Amino acid sequence: MSSTPGPVLNSAGRLTRAFLHTKITPLIMIAITLFGVLAIIVTPRLYNPEIVVPAAEIIVVRPGNGPKQIQRQVVRPLEQLMYSLRRVKHVYGYAAADVGVVTVQFEVGADETSSLMYLYNELQRNIERLPPGTRRPIVKSIGIDDVPILALTLSSKELTGPQLREVGEHFLTQLHSVPNVGLSTIIGSEPRALKILVDPQRLAGTGISLEHLLGVLEGSNVVAPGGELENDNRRIPLRVNAAFTSVRELGDLIIGVRDRRPVFLKEVATLAQGPRNEQQRAWIAFGKGAHATPDPRNAVTITIGKRPGTNAVTVAQAVLAKLKTLEREALPEGVRVTVTRDYGHRANEAVNTLIEHLAIAAGVVLIILFFFLGWREGVIVTLLV
Repeated sequence: MSSTPGPVLNSAGRLTRAFLHTKITPLIMIAITLFGVLAIIVTPRLYNPEIVVPAAEIIVVRPGNGPKQIQRQVVRPLEQLMYSLRRVKHVYGYAAADVGVVTVQFEVGADETSSLMYLYNELQRNIERLPPGTRRPIVKSIGIDDVPILALTLSSKELTGPQLREVGEHFLTQLHSVPNVGLSTIIGSEPRALKILVDPQRLAGTGISLEHLLGVLEGSNVVAPGGELENDNRRIPLRVNAAFTSVRELGDLIIGVRDRRPVFLKEVATLAQGPRNEQQRAWIAFGKGAHATPDPRNAVTITIGKRPGTNAVTVAQAVLAKLKTLEREALPEGVRVTVTRDYGHRANEAVNTLIEHLAIAAGVVLIILFFFLGWREGVIVTLLV
């Protein structure tokens, strides 16, 4: 008796039959499952996707000009020039006293290096279009990794903004040692600086011009190599260290001679030490629902960035672990640390929520297939999905 011939199978049927009768199929399914789990663990988790959108800021300084002059003579010509570049999508500009800023954004997917080089070359070719007295423009690239993933706010009622900044600088130096920490800054208070408030009448009485005074200051506040001294077949490197370190040293600077008597800087100007910009200050306060006093406190904020391609979650967790150590060992009394931004935590929550929803969807598909196909077929289809 001859057996009944089986159905004629096409290429898909023959491939399916081969996988049904081979022992390697379970190994392939296990390998794919392990690969998926490994991808979930290893793939960097980011709150902001790393989409390549080349952008740059052009900063132009023109001292002695108001916002209207800067807008008309600096910002508008630069905006027109930037709009003429290839693959430029948006150009934004704003003007302030003595400075104008133009932001250029290229199309999504444009090569970042070639776009920035093209922008810089075009700017240098048309540098003569800027009005006289304008300083050389500064081009600063902007990327998605410039967005901080962590913001740590130091606040206190007793310490001033500059004092908090010194604490923040110490903390930032330690946090830079955490692996994969990128661009990080301190905002909320300006660094300390030596200030010179020149009295025009007293300066005019000495016969010294303001340009001469500026030249003396620039030439006196110098740290530079001073050559080499050769003696007995030995070379000793020399270094000029004339940087001012205190208000007293600055006040004793001789800026000229009048009636055979030296003229000191303290005789024509008022000298002080303090923040570079007195108008920039920051406070932090909490609402009624927070477990803290609602009174405003002086504050500075440490912003922490990450390196390109790294996991925001692991970097943020490592920084916060280091921060706990610093709080125990180096935090002054009366200073509070508040985490005001944590994109690592947000990214972790977003990814976990996505995985949870995928698991729920797979479970629903499995239940539906169980009723219509059976448990064996339902499990196979679900694993394949």
